[in-house]
Amino acid sequence: MKSKTLYQRLSISLLAIVPIIAAPAPINVNSAVSPSTPRAKHTTRRLSNNFSIASMPKTGADYCIQEQNVTKNCFPFQNTSSTVYINISFSDGILHGLPMQRMRSFHLTQYTKSISAAIFNSANNNKIYDGPVQDMVGLTCDGDQCRPWK
Repeated sequence: MKSKTLYQRLSISLLAIVPIIAAPAPINVNSAVSPSTPRAKHTTRRLSNNFSIASMPKTGADYCIQEQNVTKNCFPFQNTSSTVYINISFSDGILHGLPMQRMRSFHLTQYTKSISAAIFNSANNNKIYDGPVQDMVGLTCDGDQCRPWK
């Protein structure tokens, strides 16, 4: 009879061990808890913390007060579009970009109750508003039109 090589002997030994590893005995969960031990009842607990989430500003004045902490000299703008940047231009001609679904405000060095602004849709460069912007009111725009943010 031929003697088995070391490889053959290891293979046979591993085959004898593998079924034990691959198929462990099932554990009966109910037997792990004795009948005299009361089971915990599942209850819904409400977790709390000391953080608060401020509500989104509904008006330009809300934005100025909540986000800028001012009650005067604040000209807020909101872009409600989810696809288009808008550009804001004042008398100096500089374009100020406002990304999609964002808010921004401007403050004057010399206070006035209203300023003149032109708003452009950056995708097609169409002017969507040209007119006055009131202090603490501002404008809300959607890429096609603007209206007072009241």
